[in-house]
Amino acid sequence: LFRSNLKNKQLIFVKKFYKWIWRTVMKEKIYIVKEHICSGESEFTAAGKARIDVEDILYDWKAKDIKIKIKKNLNENSILKKLFSHYHLYQIWKKSLDKLKEGDVLIIQFPLQEGFIFASHLLKNLKKKNIKTIAVIHDLETLRITKDNTISKKRKIRLYIEEIPALKQFSKIVVHNQSMKKVLMKKGISEDSMVTLKMFDYLIKEGNELPESTKSEENNIIIAGNLSSYKVGYVYELPHDVKFDLYGINYTGVTDNKIKYHGSYPSDELPWHLKGAYGLVWDGDTAKTCSGIFGDYLRINNPHKTSLYLACGIPIITWNKAAIAQYVRKNRVGITVSSLDEINEKLKDVSKDEYNLMRKNAKKCSERVRKGYYLKKAIQEALS
Repeated sequence: LFRSNLKNKQLIFVKKFYKWIWRTVMKEKIYIVKEHICSGESEFTAAGKARIDVEDILYDWKAKDIKIKIKKNLNENSILKKLFSHYHLYQIWKKSLDKLKEGDVLIIQFPLQEGFIFASHLLKNLKKKNIKTIAVIHDLETLRITKDNTISKKRKIRLYIEEIPALKQFSKIVVHNQSMKKVLMKKGISEDSMVTLKMFDYLIKEGNELPESTKSEENNIIIAGNLSSYKVGYVYELPHDVKFDLYGINYTGVTDNKIKYHGSYPSDELPWHLKGAYGLVWDGDTAKTCSGIFGDYLRINNPHKTSLYLACGIPIITWNKAAIAQYVRKNRVGITVSSLDEINEKLKDVSKDEYNLMRKNAKKCSERVRKGYYLKKAIQEALS
């Protein structure tokens, strides 16, 4: 009778509250794997901004880390030696995870920084011990690198063996968006096992105020990231009716009154150097459309640079067929285009009031991504 009188939202709250009490009473512990790559006498985490942010957000949630110390040795020439290296990695992981008990939760960032073909077997054994495993996906190499003709068949086969079978063994998987979920469902991953992240978080340390994006006659556009011609060929054929400001490594193009290169900065410092009206989320070989290995990948992934721009309160310009385009349109934080050649005309139609609304909405997103809102929400859903 009591339950029947509760509204839906109240009932959901009560359920979550009792689950929280249950986890507290049962002393359920949450762990996150932190991979340490050992090379000779040195040891490093080999983690980029996105992975470090995931760790920090979960540490704030009182999660404890489990360090996996790995000696980088999978480049052996002999097949037998390679198999031994994979099995040796399996043994390292198994020994490191022996402390886990029934009811514990283990969060693993995916793909592993040093993958091994026995990962699915390891996860299967954790499942038998009633240990809940959650994967937080950063990239899916089987959907990206395996389309690269320069990658050997052996490596492609290894990636297929490592990724999909392992993902099938996780209790829950945090995927980027609905597009990625649909692709994984076609690969045999259960829909019920997946929760969507919607947007990567981008933690920014407290300090000086970030520069504000402003609408001007020039409407200069920021491009941040790896500017290698191999990855972002489009950067080297940008239209000259719009002003671009480039930030990142490996730029080898020209600079003029329309294209300015500002060098590269550490990810924790970059937000204070970005100045522009919009941030561009684009990838691939050409400015005409997002194509090639990296361009096509935009159909299913959430680029981390989107979170960078939004963390700074900067509206977005992105490809209209990108997975992130739906988020941009729904939350009114930018515009979408089919080609970079359309940008100039599109921006002419954006009034000052419309731009201010996009900037206001981007600031709302900024408050969320800078506090780890999206990951916390996804993990809560995965735990429920």
